[in-house]
Order: sequence, then structure tokens, then C-alpha cells
Amino acid sequence: MSETWYESLGFSTNPFTIKPAALNNDIFGIQSQPIIEKIGNGETQFVEAPLGMGKTTLLKSIIAKFGGKRKLVYANCIKNECLEVRELLKNATLKGKLFGTMPREMIMMIDEAQSISQEDAQEITDYMQDGRIKSVVFFGTQYKKKQLTDQLNKSLNGNIITIPYMTPDEAVQLVRKRTGNLKLLPDYVIRELYGRAAGNPRRLLQHCEDICRKAAELSIKELTLTDIGILLKTPQTAFKKTKRAAAETAKRTRRKTNKSSKKTAKRSGEISTTVTYSGYNLDDIRTYEEELPKRAQ
Repeated sequence: MSETWYESLGFSTNPFTIKPAALNNDIFGIQSQPIIEKIGNGETQFVEAPLGMGKTTLLKSIIAKFGGKRKLVYANCIKNECLEVRELLKNATLKGKLFGTMPREMIMMIDEAQSISQEDAQEITDYMQDGRIKSVVFFGTQYKKKQLTDQLNKSLNGNIITIPYMTPDEAVQLVRKRTGNLKLLPDYVIRELYGRAAGNPRRLLQHCEDICRKAAELSIKELTLTDIGILLKTPQTAFKKTKRAAAETAKRTRRKTNKSSKKTAKRSGEISTTVTYSGYNLDDIRTYEEELPKRAQ
């Protein structure tokens, strides 16, 4: 069995996996412990985060903390669908499933809360007022005050937590934590990939995986900014054809260069040192500056 691209780089598993369990929210500038403490105090919170910024991982860490105690209910807001809060609460405990009794002091996790309906928000408010729900944590891409009831907005009391974008240094830290001092991926290349990912951790890891996989197949030892411009623009389906074409072009280039150098050396009677290139079609290489968007005229 042939080895995978990451095994060829010395890893037993893919170091750039984007499975939520593999991400660490502390790196992204937010820790789960303060949120967990506020849940224990019965506070309402809204966690704002764009897609790919670690929201799911944070949510799972909270579920892992409280889920086993039969005190937590999770719901996902899907547009035009009712949350059915009463049924969720009844089915949260064995007693509720058997006898239809409603539990008390439950913790409720609402994902994709930017899509919550006013009817669901009102139902949650009602169950909070009668003690069925102790604490609510809303997770969404954006806090929208008008979608919640006045009571919920008041109970938030400033508990709107925004997961920040990574800094370039945090991007390097994230990748280094997964790869160590991998020579293939210099820090300045990680920073460039961070910029192309617009500070999004998930997209950064996807870029790292994409370019390292292609670099491993091309036997590149250390990536450059020019490599990024070429390899990230190469579709996966066309990659093998590009690799073969690059190899053929390199051979032709070496033959022409060697032939020209021999003629020059013969005429001058001097020894000539030939510099050759391999791996890329030299005509297709673009500089880093050429990769940048053109300024508006």
C-alpha cells in the first residue's frame, strides 16, 4: 500500500483535519470556562461567531461538560421550522419520556440562533419564567435583538460574546501546534495562507492541507509565496496532468539550455556552468506581486 501525502511528511494522521474535536478554542482568543461558569450561575448568553471560527467546538465542549447530567437540551434553529421546546424538555429525562413530566432548571443550547423565530423565543422565555429553563446559551453568526423577546434581551445583560478572528501570530501558532517545525511550511507562507483565508481558522487549515498535499506529490522541500499562487489555483482533478506537463517542460528546458551552453563554451573556449530548473512550467510562473488584486483604476 502506497503511503499518503501526510505520511510522506512524517505524520501518522492528517495534521490539518478540520474536525471540531481537533480544534482548540483557546488559540482563537476565547476560553470555554468563563462561559461554563455563567451557565452555572443561570445567566443567558449569546455567542457570536462567523462560520469556521470554532463555534461548533465551543458548543461541543459545553455539551461535554453538562450533557451527562441530564440537565442540558440542544436545539438547532432551522428556518421555517418550529423548535418544539416543550417536547425537547420532556424528552430530556427518562421520567419525562415515560410520564410526560417537565424537568426543572434545564440548560438550553440554541445553535444557529440568528434564525430563531419570535414564537420560539417567546416559548423559551415562558419556560425560563416558570423555572423549567435555568440558563440559555444562543450560538449564531449574528446577535439580532429584534428576534428575541424583551425579557431575553434584558436577561442577556451584556453577555454577548464575540469569537474574534485570529491574528497572523495565532495562525502560525495554530499550524505549528499541529505540525511542529515543518520545514515545508515556513512561517511567512503560513501568514500568506492566513491572509488568503481571511483569518478563518477552518479555511486556513484547508489551505494548508491543499498546498502541502500538492507539494508532497511534487517533492517540494520548502514552499514559497510563488508556490502558493500556483498550487492553490490548480484544480485537484487537473493536478496530475499539470505535474506531467511541468516535468516535460522542465526536460525540454534542460535540453535547450545544455545545447545553448555547449555552443557558447565551444565558441569562447571557456567552461560554462549550466543552471537548470525542474518542477514547474517556467512560462506559467507568476510573481507574488502579480498574485495581488489589481488596484482600481
